[in-house]
Amino acid sequence: MKNKILWLLVSALMAISLVLASCAGEEEEEEEVTVPTEEEEVVIPTEEEEVVIPPEGNWWDRWGKPEYGGTFTSRLVSDPTYWDPYYGTVGGMYLEHVAALGWMVVPPETWEFRTRYNPIEYLTNVLAESWEIAPDWQSITFHIRKGVHWQDLPPLNGRELTAYDVEYSWHRVFGLGSGFTGPSPFANVRLYGPPESVIATDKYTVTVRLPNPSVANIRMILDDTPYAYTVPREVIEQYGDMNDWENVVGSGPFIIEDYVAGTAVTYVKNPDYWGYDEQYPENRLPYVDKVKQLIIPDSSTAIAALRTGKIDNLGGLSWELAESIYKTNPELVQDYYASGTMTVVMPVDREPYSDIRVRKALQMSIDLKTIAETYYGGYVDGTPVGQTMYDGYRAEYGDWPQEVKDGYAYNPEGAKQLLAEAGYPNGFKCTVTMSSSQDVDLMQILKAYFSDIGVDMTIETFEGPTWYAYVYAGKAEMCTTLWSAWSFISPVDRFVQLTSTHRDANAHHLNDATFDEMVSKIKATLAEEEVKRLCREADLYAISKNWMITVQPVPSFSFTQPWVKRHLPTADVLLGYKMARIWIDHDIKKAMGR
Repeated sequence: MKNKILWLLVSALMAISLVLASCAGEEEEEEEVTVPTEEEEVVIPTEEEEVVIPPEGNWWDRWGKPEYGGTFTSRLVSDPTYWDPYYGTVGGMYLEHVAALGWMVVPPETWEFRTRYNPIEYLTNVLAESWEIAPDWQSITFHIRKGVHWQDLPPLNGRELTAYDVEYSWHRVFGLGSGFTGPSPFANVRLYGPPESVIATDKYTVTVRLPNPSVANIRMILDDTPYAYTVPREVIEQYGDMNDWENVVGSGPFIIEDYVAGTAVTYVKNPDYWGYDEQYPENRLPYVDKVKQLIIPDSSTAIAALRTGKIDNLGGLSWELAESIYKTNPELVQDYYASGTMTVVMPVDREPYSDIRVRKALQMSIDLKTIAETYYGGYVDGTPVGQTMYDGYRAEYGDWPQEVKDGYAYNPEGAKQLLAEAGYPNGFKCTVTMSSSQDVDLMQILKAYFSDIGVDMTIETFEGPTWYAYVYAGKAEMCTTLWSAWSFISPVDRFVQLTSTHRDANAHHLNDATFDEMVSKIKATLAEEEVKRLCREADLYAISKNWMITVQPVPSFSFTQPWVKRHLPTADVLLGYKMARIWIDHDIKKAMGR
């Protein structure tokens, strides 16, 4: 089995090397990208080069003093689908939330901000200058900053942004008033239900009341909810929505200057932006003059652009690509983070998956250590994982009871015995459906492992939208795959997804009253430490039930040009309030001939 994985891995590396060699451009024609041999192993450092901070210095001194000017250039895989957050996720360069992540005021040693989920104590204010949670945790009141103005574009023409704008925006997205009686389709997918009310009591005060008192609901309001940007009422009333980029007006640090479909989106700095740098309070934001997002669907073209300095950062890279890039461009600043993990989800109310012995057998047939060492290049350790990656919220492997550990240990003979005890001495046939955009190669590895214990699995692939509709309609005949995006959702959200009333239950066919009750307690709890304890209990419970077959967190890499300063590893760096604080070291860029 190990030889099968090694063969697949080497084949993939050879293919990647050929693509990169062919796309490196004229300047790199003589540069040969080779697969590292055992004698020439490339190991990507997982930490940035240590920066010495002078005695008595501040933690942000590591980046030097900010400079104004220049252009930050990044990559978009495809054209923007929406400009109006009512319909879907937008980039957020021109619109703002009341609150957001506090990476500009919290040192990375305290919290790394590598994920979308971050504790409430590490959130900070944006449009709100302060906020307070009611003693019963059922409402939150925001005090909107004075002196925040909409961009100086018609029909707003720079008027002041107030609490009434926040009220209008939330009314619109949740259907709570201001002429709106139903929620947007995008907002309807949230886990905890809409607010009960959003009321501006004066020009600078707005209160959001929630249906249930809980930490989870408060987090939904605070943690830069994707659709809860503050939008300009005048634009919506004049045009019906804001989905034409030429009608976009925001309060953010950047203004859309131009958009050419299939080519690029260009933003220029908002000269009247209200924000100032927290570390250098005399410095008005933003620092860069422009942000350019080049639309580059092809990964090899994007990598060539990174190597030649045409773009300033690139993320979501596999370890194979990362090692190749690091070998040819060691000057790039590299960041590593664990992304989601592919899981095989079983309909646990149907035979043979209703028998936990079958579910355990499938898990025990997989050699996680070998997959970690070969397919994932040793960047993960092969330790079995639960439902969440977050410290304090997960049941640590060392705390699992031995019988639970045994159900996740590689033991093909023990797996065969469990199948025989369950009435399947010769195994069985099954079908797994998956999106063509998911890791089909990894699924082929799992298929080979399953074959070793007599389970004959057929893999069916669908295009993304077709697969998505098929799965969430509950039509998956036996097994299916879902991507557990650990780094993009909170641990509480992850547990909610496994409850019987959530849409993901259509894939799992889960209906466990005990687990549902555990999650209900998590959602209703007001103390964060108690939330963590209850999450650990729920995690261990789910792990012990073997509801899904887990593999490993996917190692993911990003690279940033060395002249980009105050860069921190995060999946959503292209949000306006973050981009406003990034600056370009022009001396470094010039010295590198860029």
